[in-house]
Amino acid sequence: MTLRGVVVDVSDPKTVSTQYGESELVEVTLRPDRGRGEPTTVTLWNKWTETAEYLEPGMELSVTDPEEREYRGEQQFSTTGDSMVVVEPDFLVDVTDVRSWVQCPRMYYLNKIGGVPSAYPVVKGTIVHEVFGDLLRGRDLDESIDERVEEAGLELGLLGRSAGEVREEVRRNAAAIEGWLQQGTLTDEDRAADAADNSERDYGPAESEWRSEMTLVSETYGLKGRADAVRRGTPVELKTGKNTKREPRFHDKVQATCYALILGERRGDPPDTGTLLYTKNAAVERTEESGDLSPAKEFSIGSGFLKFVLRSRNALAAMEHDASVPTGYEADAKCEYCFEQDTCMAVSGRLGQESKAGQVGSPVPEEEREYFDRVYQSIERERRAVHREYAKLWEQTPEERADDDRALVELEPTERRELDGGTWELRAHGTGAVSKIREGDLVLASDGDPIRGEAELARVERLGGDEDDGNQPEIVVTADEPVELRRIDVYPSEISADRMLTALHDAVLTQSPAEKDVLFGRREPEFEADVARSATQQSSGEGTARRRL
Repeated sequence: MTLRGVVVDVSDPKTVSTQYGESELVEVTLRPDRGRGEPTTVTLWNKWTETAEYLEPGMELSVTDPEEREYRGEQQFSTTGDSMVVVEPDFLVDVTDVRSWVQCPRMYYLNKIGGVPSAYPVVKGTIVHEVFGDLLRGRDLDESIDERVEEAGLELGLLGRSAGEVREEVRRNAAAIEGWLQQGTLTDEDRAADAADNSERDYGPAESEWRSEMTLVSETYGLKGRADAVRRGTPVELKTGKNTKREPRFHDKVQATCYALILGERRGDPPDTGTLLYTKNAAVERTEESGDLSPAKEFSIGSGFLKFVLRSRNALAAMEHDASVPTGYEADAKCEYCFEQDTCMAVSGRLGQESKAGQVGSPVPEEEREYFDRVYQSIERERRAVHREYAKLWEQTPEERADDDRALVELEPTERRELDGGTWELRAHGTGAVSKIREGDLVLASDGDPIRGEAELARVERLGGDEDDGNQPEIVVTADEPVELRRIDVYPSEISADRMLTALHDAVLTQSPAEKDVLFGRREPEFEADVARSATQQSSGEGTARRRL
């Protein structure tokens, strides 16, 4: 059972004596059925009382497996040891954002408005992740590296990197991946158990299969993301840095545990183990570093840790409810050790924001700060509209999705074949229905249930065209992994909101005063005669970058 409703009132936390000692509780009054039901009370016990710090009337709250009882003729509920509490469950928080939030809520905000920088570590990390997926699909290492480096050629050239040096660095990182994969599908614990009982052990597809870049969406916990890999039902995350300690980094464990939470929703129980693969450990000379240089580091996932990452996700979702700006005081991060400290202080100073790290510099004019705040709120409203589209993936029936032109359903799978690059081509016969899906679109291809079934992000290659078997139009998509193609859905994307935020950040915080004078109508634009010559020089610079490769 799951209790879900709109919050009407939140009591102050209180401490009470129970048969197990003193415990904390918070009483929350809800109106179930999206606020249309009669008010009911749910008691949140122990660590879930932290929810009261950010829970507000108007937010939506969900409680799984509550205990129900009648008190003075009123039905009341309370959390149990198995309960999970979710704030704003329809707001799908990205798993990588939970990781950033645990590091520092302020860092999460800076990443959101600043976008992904065009830096070599970012580009190299993307290449290594692509190679990882190729290796899982059985592709040759050198062939994969050559193709992935070529795909990133323009970015690498603009960063002043040659293809040869990048290939060599990626190869050193990939050595950790290849070596780990060559260990086989059985772990040391599996082999020890085999030796002890000398019995035949069944490692069928449900336990031993690999899935790369697995798309995961949780309607229960309000989470989404793409796990780097899932090995025998457990999450595997790839990190291109090094870690010479025996334990994975804490925020890396948070990321993998979020995926474990979603996998548990899909498969009954969450996995009790996660793996972090630090590829740079294989590239480090043992004479230069001490400590544990093994790339793969496993860790245990218990109930307490699962609930911790969910509470972290809740705090982020509550902040996004009204698009508040975090200050950094929401977490225990130490600013003096943070590589983003200078940026954090500069942004805080320029926008007049409170920050745990402090402020430097003079604020931009009040007119520009008001503009930033107003447009920021508008963009975040747009983002919430995208999240409402995510929720329709499970709230609407397949027929309703099709009627809204957001899905093609009741497809009949006809063929799937592996392509040269290790990806898959999936074919199905359609019903002749139309939708907003177009050739070239990124869609969610599934076996009929995009949330609890098997689903993959796929690219539409063909809609209709060749017709056979009774004039049934053929649908063709390509995906990283094979699925039984029975349905394709429009996949909501936040990329427009992300890019608008980055543009807003750049316009207000990085442009010169003269350029901003034009933006804010303080002067008319002026055009210089050498504009054309400047554009020609820029094109020449891009050509130089290409020739580096």
